[in-house]
Amino acid sequence: MRVMTFNLRMNTPNDGPNAWGHRLPIVQATIRTLSPDIMGTQEALPSMLSDLGKVLPEYSWVGVPRREGDESSAIFYNPASYTLLTTDTFWLSESPTVEGSVSWDSSLPRICTFAIFAGASKPSSRFAVFNTHLDHKGPIARQEGLRLILERMRSVRAEYGVDAMILMGDFNDHPASDVVRLAESTPILEDRPLVNSWRWMGLSGDGKTFHGFQGGRSGTPIDYIFATNTLPLTNVMISREEADGRFPSDHYPVVADFADPPNQS
Repeated sequence: MRVMTFNLRMNTPNDGPNAWGHRLPIVQATIRTLSPDIMGTQEALPSMLSDLGKVLPEYSWVGVPRREGDESSAIFYNPASYTLLTTDTFWLSESPTVEGSVSWDSSLPRICTFAIFAGASKPSSRFAVFNTHLDHKGPIARQEGLRLILERMRSVRAEYGVDAMILMGDFNDHPASDVVRLAESTPILEDRPLVNSWRWMGLSGDGKTFHGFQGGRSGTPIDYIFATNTLPLTNVMISREEADGRFPSDHYPVVADFADPPNQS
């Protein structure tokens, strides 16, 4: 199972030659080339998601905007391989069911969308995917928002009996941050925390994922894929491909390959 997190960069004319209308064909080609089974996107506005639905008809997606006309933390999936069982979105605030709610030092409403899937040919093989975009300004909001996500992961496990779970997205923080340490240390399955795919592959100085349309390798990631240890990792990579001198986004897509989700009763 191939999973990808991809901050698509919002559609703004200020980006000039890197505006969405110029990048859409490159984004389409990038996704087709990497061929994820599951993909979490960040910064995609409703019109961008509509565009992707037209040029990538092999995928379905779920998610709602954080407020009307704004970005979603959408989850794309291949319905030929996986069946959607349920999905929900909650706000990273002290009022998580209130649309557009903001708490702590968050600069904007922030959300997390989760979905539970079953294998189309193996209905007993189930897993949950959480996709988010943490605040870019508020360190308290990032930490408290992530804490809320981890609590929801535990509750989803208890309610639906799903032991295989993935958390991905743009965390807007570096690997040594309190936010990432929280994700690596909070028990999800009994006493076992999530596995950080960057730790699994061995962090190096070539881990940059945000590049501002400039490219480059040197730096640390802010885009992450975590998983329970019930989903063994087999490969992790950053895709740095460009087409005609243009990148598909100001973030590189991050890809993780996993063994098939386990069968569950």
